[in-house]
Amino acid sequence: MYVQSSHTGPYARGAFEAVRLLLNSTNAPAVDRVQAIRTSAGAAALHLDHNLGIQSFQMARDITELTVAEALESPESLTALIKMTYVDQDLHCHLVNSSIYAIALAGPLGISAVDRLVAIGLAGLLYDLGMAWTSRRSSTGDPDLEPVVRQHVFIGRDLVQSVPGISREVRDAAVSHHERWDGGVYPAGLQSMRIPLSGRICAVVDTFDALTTTVPGGTPLGAFQALRAMSHMPGRFDPALLRALVVGLSA
Repeated sequence: MYVQSSHTGPYARGAFEAVRLLLNSTNAPAVDRVQAIRTSAGAAALHLDHNLGIQSFQMARDITELTVAEALESPESLTALIKMTYVDQDLHCHLVNSSIYAIALAGPLGISAVDRLVAIGLAGLLYDLGMAWTSRRSSTGDPDLEPVVRQHVFIGRDLVQSVPGISREVRDAAVSHHERWDGGVYPAGLQSMRIPLSGRICAVVDTFDALTTTVPGGTPLGAFQALRAMSHMPGRFDPALLRALVVGLSA
């Protein structure tokens, strides 16, 4: 079970209120706006990592909406956010990074409606929540081959779909982000376009963030190296989404 914490809630809500006030100020420097968004998103993800409930999911939705609004209002803010992602290996930071990348990737895909962008960004923030409920150790050395760890996709799906009003994109991302473009992988062996779009997006951003923040026994890769490595993983990702990530990162 999750460890309930009375401390992360006030911190997350305080961080959200601080960023909301800052973003409403037309005089706030761009660097301060971006740092505030990052801090608030991290606080919301940390809160989710310890406390599950409607309030914590609502905070996640609130900060995702602010992030999307800032990215649409000031595209350079999204660029600055991307530059701040190669920083941490903890689960909550991984989720924040994934949300930022998902929003960046959505633009080149032609997704421009605010509600769709928020749904994609929220999917990036919530898709891997099930990992907090499963062991991250693997006797085989490959977590994807560990039956216990595989359960995180179902746990994550059940967690997010229990929240009233959660979008289908979020639920689909939680359960399908380990499907491969060429099929034959867990949980359902879906192939190509049968994999929900949010699941395909989160498969890309999940691997990209893992490669650029932590590599077992090695040094994190730069963005170009990570994209090149992913292009040499045949059949794993939707090729159109890899191209969109390149565009999104270079915007």
